[in-house]
Amino acid sequence: LKYVNFYGNLMKLGDKHLSKILDLLDGVDGTVSPQQATDLRDRSWVIFSSDHGDMGMSHGGMRQKSFQFYEEVARIPLVWSNPVDFPEPQVCDELVSHVDFLPTLCGILNISSEPYDFRGVDYSSLILDPSAGAVQDSILFTFDDIWCGQDNANSPNGVSVAPNRIRAIREKDFKYV
Repeated sequence: LKYVNFYGNLMKLGDKHLSKILDLLDGVDGTVSPQQATDLRDRSWVIFSSDHGDMGMSHGGMRQKSFQFYEEVARIPLVWSNPVDFPEPQVCDELVSHVDFLPTLCGILNISSEPYDFRGVDYSSLILDPSAGAVQDSILFTFDDIWCGQDNANSPNGVSVAPNRIRAIREKDFKYV
């Protein structure tokens, strides 16, 4: 219960900061005129996502993300918003990954990503038309931070006991972990 309360408060704090940005773009925070806010909002994209799901104490009290690939970790929010470019809400169920974000941003802004040698796939076609065909059939997921951000000097095999690495292939209807 303490962990759920802690994590809920982290989400509340994050939402508070996001709300400040949205209030600016809606012209209700008082820092710019309503016209300036509308002009800024109409020329801005708000892109909301998460780095991973947090398990929320599912599967017998699991939390965080390490070394497993349950749906609570894999299915995370991704919202692209702008009242001019996206006047009506739409949903797309195709597979995308965070590694695809920079190639997609370059694609939608007509910037060549070739000089950067980004990994990932440009899914801008799905942003412009959510009913467009899939841009990839599967996604590779790995997690092998066996030190979990800790100093590895005293733990050559990692601070996490085995199994402490994971590889997964995600398809639209199936996953193999």
